Order: sequence, then C-alpha cells, then structure tokens
Amino acid sequence: MLLDNADLGYQKFRVFSLKPSQELFKEESFQALENKGEILEKLQELEGTPKNLEPIYKGAKEFLEALDMPMPKIKDEKGKQKPAPNVLFGKQEEKIPLKENIKAHFLSSIWPRTPLSFIEEDSVKVGYEILFNQYFKTTTKSQNTKALKTQIRALEVEITALLDDIFKVG
Repeated sequence: MLLDNADLGYQKFRVFSLKPSQELFKEESFQALENKGEILEKLQELEGTPKNLEPIYKGAKEFLEALDMPMPKIKDEKGKQKPAPNVLFGKQEEKIPLKENIKAHFLSSIWPRTPLSFIEEDSVKVGYEILFNQYFKTTTKSQNTKALKTQIRALEVEITALLDDIFKVG
C-alpha cells in the first residue's frame, strides 16, 4: 500500500469562541472589567443575530473589531486601563486531516455550533503521524464459538496423549 505524505498529515489549530453572556456574567474576571455593561449589551445583540464573518483572524483584538465589539478593559495595579480581550473567550484545539480545507471544516463543523468564534491564524500547525492500526492492521474473520470449542477439545486430547507418552514408565 502506497500512501501520500498528506495521508499521514494533520492540521492542528486553536479555535476561540466568545463565551455566552450568561456564562460571562457569572465570571469574576468579567465582573472586573471597566466596560462590562457595554460589552454585555453588544454580546447579547450578537447572540440574537450573529454576523457572518471570515473564519481566520490574527487574534482576539482583530475579531472583536470585526464584530464592532468594544475592547474589554481592566485596571491594572497602577490604576491604568489595559485591554483584556481573553476574558471573553473560551479556547479549544481542533485536529483535522491535512487534505481537509480549514475554512471548509470551520464553516461546516464549528460555525453552526459556535457562530461567534474564529481560528487564530498563528496557531495553525502541520504535523504527521502514522496510525499503525489504521494503515497496517489486518483483520481476520472470527470463528464461531462451536468451532473454537471443537478445536480446544481436540488440542486437549492431543496434549493429554503427549503427556501420557512423556510420563509413561516402562
């Protein structure tokens, strides 16, 4: 069996999705945001009618800009406001065959479940693995139990006869 390199390859990437507004509202990190009311209002609007956007972005900041969502801001120790976009996102990893198109996979498998999500552009990695069970395992048809029982009985008789010959004193 000859395999193409792409048959053994996969693409691994991170998918970031906006957390649901009800989940965010319960989180302590969200409560610490300076502009949580504005963000919550926009998020609830997007949950009602999600935008149809491109699936791949450089990061959370670019995705939030595409959604026209305000950047989450939190005060640091010195009292200065700093951006905190990761507070709004959940993260998961996807691994798909190398021959599969990332955008097509995203639109068919991920977007219908989580429309407020994107693939982080820099997270796309290509790897290779040989799944021995998938490519080299040969399956044999199993015998029925009656045939196996008959074979075992025949072997028992043969073993008993050989043992009798070995231990025969004569």
